[in-house]
Amino acid sequence: MTSTIQKILQLLHFLLVNFLCDGDAISLDTKDLLKILHKIKRVFPNIKEIATYASPKGTLKKSKEELKLLREAGLTKAYLGVESSDDSVLKATHKGVNVVQMTDAGKALVDANIELYAIILVGLAGKEGSKENARLTAKIINDIKPQHLAAMTYMPVSNTPMYKDIQEGKFTVLTEKECLQETKWLVEGLDKFHMHFNSSHASNYLPIDGDIYSEKDKIINTLNEALQNDLINLNRSYRAL
Repeated sequence: MTSTIQKILQLLHFLLVNFLCDGDAISLDTKDLLKILHKIKRVFPNIKEIATYASPKGTLKKSKEELKLLREAGLTKAYLGVESSDDSVLKATHKGVNVVQMTDAGKALVDANIELYAIILVGLAGKEGSKENARLTAKIINDIKPQHLAAMTYMPVSNTPMYKDIQEGKFTVLTEKECLQETKWLVEGLDKFHMHFNSSHASNYLPIDGDIYSEKDKIINTLNEALQNDLINLNRSYRAL
């Protein structure tokens, strides 16, 4: 048993990537978070990347200097759930911040040289607000300029307020094609800058991967082809949160 543990520890010595739990680690007190980062670097000297989820509220609690200290201590990547850039949607989904605050949080991470993965939810505004949601979400991404943009698709979850709204006819979930149309509107609204766009999450109907600067037109063509020729993964059994 001891030899097995030693072998595991030897392998961990060469660990290259570390993710700080599955929560909002950036909301920790900066001194405590710095201790954790320093400890990781000591225990895993070959570590190359340390990532965390970063809520907008947790991020905004940090000063520019604190974020830079975290970056210098080894925090290389952050995942920010932007979801939408429609204030009414952010309020309805209880994000706890408005669009201006979300933008400030994203820019703060980018300015600190922390590689940013912005995450959005296609369909979160429902059928009625789809086009405007795409336009506004493209705008906030253009303002923040993250290095990565991950698009996921809203999936109803039972026993939630939004699920109740669906049952009562107050919220209309997008169809497969409407989700692709909203994604197309979103991509069309993005400025051409170097940003990796990905929609390979299991909640999506069509996996797309490409650089917005060099492959924006190609991505739009792929979406157009899917919309015109029904090239959509309609097997819902493969979709998951």
